[in-house]
Amino acid sequence: MICYVLDLKSVYGKLGRAEEHFQAVDAEISSWMKDCTYSFAFEHNADFTRHAVVLRRVGPDPDLLRWTLIIGDCINNLRISLDHLIYAVAKHETRNNPTCDIEKLAFIIVDKPELFMSKDNRKRLEGLSDEVIDAVRNCQPFIRKHPVLPPALTILRNFSNDDKHRLLRTANSAPTILNLEFTSPRLREDKRIIPISEPIENNAEICVVESPQPDPQLRFKGHSLGMEVALWHGTRDANSDPMDGRTGYAGLLPILISEVKFAIETVRAAVK
Repeated sequence: MICYVLDLKSVYGKLGRAEEHFQAVDAEISSWMKDCTYSFAFEHNADFTRHAVVLRRVGPDPDLLRWTLIIGDCINNLRISLDHLIYAVAKHETRNNPTCDIEKLAFIIVDKPELFMSKDNRKRLEGLSDEVIDAVRNCQPFIRKHPVLPPALTILRNFSNDDKHRLLRTANSAPTILNLEFTSPRLREDKRIIPISEPIENNAEICVVESPQPDPQLRFKGHSLGMEVALWHGTRDANSDPMDGRTGYAGLLPILISEVKFAIETVRAAVK
């Protein structure tokens, strides 16, 4: 009796390569963040009705283009590993059916259950056993929710699709913590404090204080600032704060890697 072994060599090869890209970019960004510090300048307009805290970078500029390209390579290896998975399983399950065309099969990722077995998606799973199809379904975003982020496979699919046409949207030195303190005898008067929470660039205003009356005694007292390199992935729902639409690369990429591992093991377990 011949025993056929499911060959997932290329699947784990792609997964391993994705992890190598993550480790490489993590090492580079971590090294940069150790060498890069920030100073602050406090500026005002001529009549002292507008005051701004300006961030000044001390140290090397970030190599954002390089990091984005490496992260894109990580994303694409993760996404491709899932397609390799379906091809390997189909090759294993249809080994006695030479008429079955497995070249067009793919690991589909859809956000709604009614899309999973649409006409086009059925073709991408044609020839697979019911057990494997059920396993793929159990990995879908409409089942595998995340408590804070959009579903991990939704993020992976969108990142992979975006990277085919343009660079991923990476926020350089996005603020994670931003607490600023001011002092003035008139601080309790009608003032408007406007934090600038967009991705921070060198010499950018990170906070503006506006008042209807001049306040030449207003001073910048202190700060607490945390920074990260983040990826924009969109919010979980329409009611989310727009700033919830980004997550630091060091937290997000391991989530995506873990979800791909879950999908691989779930489908693998369903193969007879």
